[in-house]
Amino acid sequence: MQIPPEFSSPILQENTSKIYKDRMLKGALIRHFANALYSIAYNLEQAIPKGSTICAFYPKTILQHILPKIAQQKNCKVIVIGGEKEATQALLEAGVLNKYSCLEDADIFLTEPDGLTTNGILARPEETKLLHQYNPMAVASILQWTTTLPATHDQVHAAKIISEIGIHTPENFKEEINVFSWLKPSIPYPTLQSQIATP
Repeated sequence: MQIPPEFSSPILQENTSKIYKDRMLKGALIRHFANALYSIAYNLEQAIPKGSTICAFYPKTILQHILPKIAQQKNCKVIVIGGEKEATQALLEAGVLNKYSCLEDADIFLTEPDGLTTNGILARPEETKLLHQYNPMAVASILQWTTTLPATHDQVHAAKIISEIGIHTPENFKEEINVFSWLKPSIPYPTLQSQIATP
């Protein structure tokens, strides 16, 4: 299965390869991807105040595809710390990149983690210090959920988790994720169509 390019997390790719092997879940996974980015964007838009200055720590492909448009619509400027150059370029092209502000000017802090866990998010060691210091909201897919802590990542707390299923505290997110049993291939996957708004 071709995973949409907006979803580049290595943990998501590992999870989807496991799910995709189950024939019963293959169609559900394809349907999920059809609405996932739209749903994440909708929920992120609800979390960003108009006219705010956003600090995006380590943006990757999800934020690259949704943050420029949201920032334009809400008249926001975005400070970028690290991340993929394509994400920074997309913000620059949208005219929302703020190259001259410092972190203290930010009203809201976001990050795009590699994974989601029971106690927060999974970040690369070089990302951990700033994420601990600023406690950002994490923007990710529920397909990035894992109960395994990889040796390559650190676990960091997040103020909120913004995903396809809404905006949650890490504690509430753990409860919500249990509703979506598609992460356990032995249990049939409930269709997301009735639970996620469509464009």
